[in-house]
Amino acid sequence: NPDTFHLAAAVFVPVTINRAPLVSAGPAPAPLLLKPGQASVTAWLDATVSDDGLPDPPGVTALKWTKKSGPSNMVISPDNTDYVQALFTKKGKYILQVEADDGAAKAVDSVTVIVNTPPVADAGPLQKVTVEGNDITVKLKGVISDKGFGDETPQSAVAVQWKKTAGPGNAVFAGANS
Repeated sequence: NPDTFHLAAAVFVPVTINRAPLVSAGPAPAPLLLKPGQASVTAWLDATVSDDGLPDPPGVTALKWTKKSGPSNMVISPDNTDYVQALFTKKGKYILQVEADDGAAKAVDSVTVIVNTPPVADAGPLQKVTVEGNDITVKLKGVISDKGFGDETPQSAVAVQWKKTAGPGNAVFAGANS
């Protein structure tokens, strides 16, 4: 019928898809050494983050660093930037996490920090030596104690070396590395 009309219309609505930020906590730092009498050790962590700028507003990606696991409290300062200082007062294995939040989507990444303490060496008790002739033989018995890197891995080997640090004459060690 010529008096019937069919109308069709198309409406195109732009669809914006927000993608979660991309975040990397950065590489793990070399193990830190907390020496006796030292209050703390520091690791500098450098995260990278990128985002698509959505949603807009806010168009800003917020960062937040936290301790995910570890044997004791520690401080991350500032905890809302990509480059942070992590301060540790106890040995152990710490997992730190950085979260990137663009207001609609979040992403996280983590980094492991190992804090170690040095082994303890005890050269043994003071010994009196009586000299007869030119050669002197002294039996030394030292003890090395090491609690490892503070994580769950088995204890690592400790290198040992005896050496003379004071006194007259020369010293020769049989088995200086045992």
